[in-house]
Amino acid sequence: LLVIGILIGFIFFVLGLFVSSIMRKKDEVSRLVELRTQELQRSNSELERFAYVVSHDLQAPLRHVMGFSNILLEDSKVKERIEEEDRETLDRIKNSTEWMQEMLKSLLHYSRVGREKIDREKVNLSDCLETVLEHLQYETREKNIELKVSPLPVVEGASTLLTQVFQNLISNAIKFSRTENGRIEVSYEEREGEYLISVKDNGIGFDGKFAESIFDVFRRLHRKEDYSGTGIGLSICQQIVRRHGGVIWAESKVGEGATFTFSLPKP
Repeated sequence: LLVIGILIGFIFFVLGLFVSSIMRKKDEVSRLVELRTQELQRSNSELERFAYVVSHDLQAPLRHVMGFSNILLEDSKVKERIEEEDRETLDRIKNSTEWMQEMLKSLLHYSRVGREKIDREKVNLSDCLETVLEHLQYETREKNIELKVSPLPVVEGASTLLTQVFQNLISNAIKFSRTENGRIEVSYEEREGEYLISVKDNGIGFDGKFAESIFDVFRRLHRKEDYSGTGIGLSICQQIVRRHGGVIWAESKVGEGATFTFSLPKP
């Protein structure tokens, strides 16, 4: 009995050391994760501030360049002395400056979305979508697009930001829609703990290998001469959805349309 007691005591002693070692490692891992999280948050915050400062401060010199170009192009006395080739060069400068301004405005908006405080409230996504469709009714009529919209759920978040998600996704669907028989469908699926909201179109689509990179800032799959936009709209959607605790992804094939789906937690 004495030997058995000693063995049992030894086993508990070893188990105690083992459990203590595991707990120490667990605490160490938790501290490392917390430190890395803080570093990542600080890095993201600094990046957003940098994007804001750069895009804001660069606006002024661009306005000067654009102003001088307009003076040279519109002043009647100057016009007479400018050769046709020089006028074309000035037009290129003006167009490039306008394009740069659009990119800076988009970058400024992107940085603001990242810094904007989210006051969570009950948001009816159907109301957000209705607001967007009212704003885009001219575009949908002009392209004769058929809209199929399902009632959407109520979630928690910032209504202005969630409206921006629908604005960007629906605008993209209209932009890349077919010239005839265009169709856009908005629906949702309920899962445990979350809702999946989808915006589907039957437009030109894109190669599935770009399904992830399409959300990168300023990522464009088409020339700006063919389709307008700076290529930052989907990046803003991704940022907003992430800040609401969800994820967004795309599925598409060339010529077969595209489906953008994002998840939002249930209230």
